[in-house]
Amino acid sequence: MAEIEKLMNVAIGDIEKIMNIATDDIEKVMGLEIPSAGWTGTRGILSGGNTSGAGGPWISSTGTVDIHYKSIASTDGMSDFGDLSGNNTSHSSTSNGSRGLIMGGNTGTTDYNKIEYITIGSTGDVADAGDLTEAKYTHVPSSNGTIALIWGGNNASDAKLDVIEYITINSTSDATDFGDISTGGVAYQGGSVNDATYALRYHGGTNASFWGNKYIDYVTMASTGDSSDFGDMLADGAKGMGGCEDTTRGVMWGHMVSGATTNVIEYVTTASAGDSTDFGDMDTKTHNDHGGANAVSNLTKGEVYGGILDASPYYAVARVEYITIASTGNATNAGDDLINNRGFISSMSGT
Repeated sequence: MAEIEKLMNVAIGDIEKIMNIATDDIEKVMGLEIPSAGWTGTRGILSGGNTSGAGGPWISSTGTVDIHYKSIASTDGMSDFGDLSGNNTSHSSTSNGSRGLIMGGNTGTTDYNKIEYITIGSTGDVADAGDLTEAKYTHVPSSNGTIALIWGGNNASDAKLDVIEYITINSTSDATDFGDISTGGVAYQGGSVNDATYALRYHGGTNASFWGNKYIDYVTMASTGDSSDFGDMLADGAKGMGGCEDTTRGVMWGHMVSGATTNVIEYVTTASAGDSTDFGDMDTKTHNDHGGANAVSNLTKGEVYGGILDASPYYAVARVEYITIASTGNATNAGDDLINNRGFISSMSGT
């Protein structure tokens, strides 16, 4: 946590309100560090995914091209950002704060190896950035603001992958092998979190256990190599809503196990290996099924978008929920303020 938050024992967003001055000015007045992270920002972006009517069947089982965005600090609704190059679901996305990557995915019948990018501070359609090493979906991403990692997933033969690959975000180039997931091939993962040094992925289905496991794996992003054991989640799981973080704490939203969805939120200290700890509960039991990750942060506030309702009939929701990352407690429902019900999506943040 930043020096100023330690001194005042108040989250940075609340310090701005108390002092009635902007973050940049707080640093000048008090001469203390305020956290920054190259993989987050003030704007939350979601892309692709399947849509459904409220309480009704899937409208699109092949995905959408829509990209939407909102200010993370507000409870306002989403706005249109632009379009993907084609319908997509079960993909993953991350950023370096200004440039966002959208990677892999599928349409239900076709798997993608494409990497596309957007400039987060503006609006517009995607452009081509390169290719993954193979077509894949249900993977999860990490970023230290320089490189993006892509963990595991399923390939076109429906094999669960143990491959970690990476791409330099501020480039147009193909992905390169980084190493392997030491616990084996994994897909339908719970999500991922990171700080500036370490990247962690957790939960996920394997060939031996479709409904998942407790494993948390990590790598040091500055050097290539296989993952190592970090610790365990509270329970087995898969198909989570993803993770978000500040500069020291990673928060993991929900998961599914044995056909049932849990609303448990957990957290870890990203620089210290160990098991996760209970954070609180989501307002509603949802999961992301084949999706990459639904959660974003601006380092103070974490948000999670949409998801699949844990009820029959099986349909997506337009819900947004949020937490304060530095504290613990239950998530708050910000209202049904996505443009449409959405599941199997991917999200990222930047400015």
